[in-house]
Amino acid sequence: AMEVNVAPISKDSLEWQCSLLKIGGLTVLLNCGWNVGLDPELLNPLLPHLSELDLIVLTHADIKHLGALPYLLGKHPITCPVICTEPVCRLGELSCVAYLEDRDKYQASPEEFSVDDVVRTFMSRITT
Repeated sequence: AMEVNVAPISKDSLEWQCSLLKIGGLTVLLNCGWNVGLDPELLNPLLPHLSELDLIVLTHADIKHLGALPYLLGKHPITCPVICTEPVCRLGELSCVAYLEDRDKYQASPEEFSVDDVVRTFMSRITT
């Protein structure tokens, strides 16, 4: 039997979704979400595993499932494929851009996380 190990990175799965799956010899990041505060500290438990990733899979097109992806891809040399359905890709890009634009009206966005990062991520890094 193939061994499957699930390690939740997000401690509060209602707030955001991010889990590491080890399936056989593969390491898969299931969702790369973020909370509405876009707090980089929340992502610290994931950082040591970034170089091990074989695949990133996105299941839903909202911040809590994919919001941290543009930020992480902009700051870290992640080379593995990122896959999702076409609707998740298109709507995910829109939801990230809309969220950043709304947030900019009220408070500063995290450094090095911009609409350009979002567009680059969804246009060139995701396979649907």
